[in-house]
Amino acid sequence: MENREIAKIFYEISEILRFQGESFKSRAYFIAARKLEKMKNLREYYEKNELEKIPGIGKNLAKKIVEYFETGKISYLEKIKKGLPMGIDELLTIPGIGPKTALFLYKELNIKSLNDLEKSIKNHEIMKIKGKKLEKNLERGLKIVKTKRRMLLSEAFEIAEELSRILENFEVAGSFRRRKETIGDLDIILTKIDETSLKDFQILAKGEKKITAIYKNVQVDFRIVKNEEIGSSLQYFTGNKEHNIKLRRIAQKKGYKLNEYGLFKGNNRINTNEKDIYEKLDMEWIPPELRENTGEIEAALERKLPKLVDIKDIKGDLHIHTKWSDGLDSIENIVKKAKELNYEYVAITDHSPTVPEGNGLSEEKLLEQWEILESYDNVLKGVECDILKNGSLMYEDKILEKADFVIASVHMFTPTTETILIAMENEHVDAIGHPTGRLIGITNGYTLDMEKIFEKAAETNTPLEINAYPKRLDLNDVYIKKAKEYGVKFVIGTDSHNLEEMDNFIFGVYTARRGWAEKKDILNCLGLKELKRYVHNL
Repeated sequence: MENREIAKIFYEISEILRFQGESFKSRAYFIAARKLEKMKNLREYYEKNELEKIPGIGKNLAKKIVEYFETGKISYLEKIKKGLPMGIDELLTIPGIGPKTALFLYKELNIKSLNDLEKSIKNHEIMKIKGKKLEKNLERGLKIVKTKRRMLLSEAFEIAEELSRILENFEVAGSFRRRKETIGDLDIILTKIDETSLKDFQILAKGEKKITAIYKNVQVDFRIVKNEEIGSSLQYFTGNKEHNIKLRRIAQKKGYKLNEYGLFKGNNRINTNEKDIYEKLDMEWIPPELRENTGEIEAALERKLPKLVDIKDIKGDLHIHTKWSDGLDSIENIVKKAKELNYEYVAITDHSPTVPEGNGLSEEKLLEQWEILESYDNVLKGVECDILKNGSLMYEDKILEKADFVIASVHMFTPTTETILIAMENEHVDAIGHPTGRLIGITNGYTLDMEKIFEKAAETNTPLEINAYPKRLDLNDVYIKKAKEYGVKFVIGTDSHNLEEMDNFIFGVYTARRGWAEKKDILNCLGLKELKRYVHNL
């Protein structure tokens, strides 16, 4: 776990440096943190004095890693914290507050603490200057911080996997089953529980049918039900509040009673599993990811639910970095991993030179890499090409026209809507990478007119990426659903910088499903020949 602790510190340093306007240094720490959090053998590099052999870890960063191993801390973090206005580091812990917003709150409204922010929200001071949307976002972020920490979906999966080695025969409901991008707690349904298996839990409350406990700082609510109640409990504790209320009203109109114990006609239970409930209410079974009261009940009643994309539909990953830029692994090892995942293809999409810490490829180096990729039958010659401030691309068209797949992304500045629109006009752009630039719990991303972007994406037939990196999941589900209405296509990419991150693809699929995306909406569901024909308009 040392690698994750160091990564956490580097992420914090990155955020503070970004606040201080040190964008290049901030990016270096962010990239390093991302690499380190997945490295299981970091101590080996330290013990062999080989930290600088890790791509992207230079002498300066290596010294800080050494300091952590020797002292258990990194003094640079405390040093730069002292340079912050008092209270700013507290504001930066709030989801939705990045350096720019924190600086605005501090300079314009003299907000230096969570209490200051709460008072400002109550008095609607932020709305008067910046509008209702920002104030609402900050209110939600403040509530998260003041109540409890929310996990990334990927973190919740790790906890659920650990619990599967402790407990037997259980189902996880709630926001986890809906595959929300962040999870507050875990709702576990099971028919019996051996109390000796809870020895590593802190028990908060205990009853005959419910146990509330803490496991590794995560709240777990156990609900003990009868065998015949499993399906109805799973249904009841999966959908959000609005979904469940609407479903109960439909049941009442049809003369039924619906609750966590079952669907009843009088005193008679008439369901044996979850699907029975929806069938008895004359609607299609609704996939858990859709149970958010965003039109899924109406669609189910009309039997017009989308047939959601599934992981088995996926033919390949279209966003992967190698040792040629800032990745950790070779092309050869990535190809081997792709075979293990039963992919038909992968796209190697190393960085362009704009991002210094990304070790981007010069035109000569890129062409050299592509020549090597020609020897592989199932590897697309790709690139993640930076979009510049004026909307043009880092590489010239004469280079990009030789690529099999071009992702155009913003990294080093805050773009305008026009920047993205111009980039989509380039005929060589095959997808826009992580379109909103958000990082979950860190920044909400760019302020863009997304409807204009969706219009242009549909007009130019430019797919938008669903970035599967768990801290991004960008586009998010709401934007996916809206873009789909415009006829926009999507690309799922893991944005992998090591082999382990290639397993993150499933989180892109979950996000796509929450956005009502179907197989026909996702380019990764095309076979290699079909994909090439689509990309090159053949």
